[in-house]
Amino acid sequence: MSNLLGVGEATAHPQPWVAVVHADDTTSSADAGDAAQERPWLSILIPVYNVEAYLQECVDSIVGQADTGVEIILLDDASTDRSGEVMSTLYHRWRGRFSCLRHLSNKGLSGARNSLLGAATGEFVWFVDSDDKMVDGAIAQLREIIDRENPDLVMCDFSVLRIPPRRKDQIRGQRRCTFAGKTQKKVAADSQLLAGLYRAGRLHIWSKISRRSLWGEELRFPEGKFYEDIVVLPSLLMKVQSYYYAGQAWMEYREREGSILSSLSARKLKDLSEAMLDFPEKLQKSSIAYNEEALFYISHYCARNFIATLNHLLQEAPPSEQKQLYLFRENFLRSSPLPLGALRSSYLKRGWFWRWARLSRLLRLSAPQGT
Repeated sequence: MSNLLGVGEATAHPQPWVAVVHADDTTSSADAGDAAQERPWLSILIPVYNVEAYLQECVDSIVGQADTGVEIILLDDASTDRSGEVMSTLYHRWRGRFSCLRHLSNKGLSGARNSLLGAATGEFVWFVDSDDKMVDGAIAQLREIIDRENPDLVMCDFSVLRIPPRRKDQIRGQRRCTFAGKTQKKVAADSQLLAGLYRAGRLHIWSKISRRSLWGEELRFPEGKFYEDIVVLPSLLMKVQSYYYAGQAWMEYREREGSILSSLSARKLKDLSEAMLDFPEKLQKSSIAYNEEALFYISHYCARNFIATLNHLLQEAPPSEQKQLYLFRENFLRSSPLPLGALRSSYLKRGWFWRWARLSRLLRLSAPQGT
């Protein structure tokens, strides 16, 4: 495994085992001995911020099953709790098994992931959130797929880690599927990749292991934004030539208070409504001819986000604030690849009358007054 020394300029630090990452530098620097080592087949990238209660469980679940060809990098994004101390303890316990980086100031999840991506040297990259757990055997299963099929993208499912479990979890189970399509088979990328992903609606990067070369030097997470996965995934998917859906839960996703998805704010709602704004343009520039099914499920995904946003606004703000409602309406109409008339026809063709009625009602409610 590569023993990464740092990203950018390493400076004096109270914890000398941590390399410092400067905000304006995302290129990696390793010593000459490391450069001669064989390239890792996988880089597991773990951004860390205020997760002292969960970090050990996350790291132990990964390092304990990683082979010597797996590069594991943690980056402390200027945590204000004891996450840095936990990293130190884990580093010495697992010495030589992973590398540690640190931001001098908090850059947010996107900034942390971008620095980690700049430091990664593996052929494939797997982003893991530091409050989640990896299922035992996941890395071995992934390597078997890559050795046998060598796809650009591997997708896995996940289970919900919630203590105590909710009643709905006990009824429907805790596993969540991330793709609606062929499983355990390498498939050439076509419109079914987008159709299956947006139909499932699970657009998080940690359930998708991708070839590092797809990211290049230009594809990065948008800093200062929530829902960064929704923004970056379309560009990544359009570079994919082949994919493989494992159809197995490799991650345990922890639902907890304080996470991005557990609470909504005006800023989060705005970022969510803007996350897909440039998607129609990306589709037009793509070399793949996307069929009606793919365009519908992308549009339906945008509609679901619009409905969730409007429902939350109507609960938190008076309906008289039409200007704000209109903004979210316009963002939805600009994000949907299908124009409204075609989207209506697609809903009715599928017999989704109630879903269209619900969307239509909110569109009318958020329309400019006098229209």
